Amino acid sequence: MSKLLYSLGLVMLLHAGYSAKTHLSFLKSVGTAEDLLPLDILLELALSLVFCCIALTGISGSFQPVLLKEELSKKCMPSVHPGFIRFDHVRSRHLL
Repeated sequence: MSKLLYSLGLVMLLHAGYSAKTHLSFLKSVGTAEDLLPLDILLELALSLVFCCIALTGISGSFQPVLLKEELSKKCMPSVHPGFIRFDHVRSRHLL
C-alpha cells in the first residue's frame, strides 16, 4: 500500500511540475507576468508531497526504540557494570 501511495505521489509531483512549466510558458507567450501559480497546481503539489511523506514512513519499516534501556535489555551484558569494564587483559595479550 505504501509503495502504491508513493508512486501516486511521485506521479502527482511530476504532473504538478509539468503543469507549472506549461502555465509559465503560456504566460510568457501571452506576455503577462504573474507571480503565483494557479491554486490547483499548488494544491496538487502540496497533496503529492503529503502522499510521498506518508508513504516513505510506511516503506521505511518499523522504528527503533528511542530509549537505550529497551535496546540494551535485548542484548547479553557482562555481569560487571559497563562503566567499569577493564581492558588490561587485551593489551597484554597483543604484546606477546
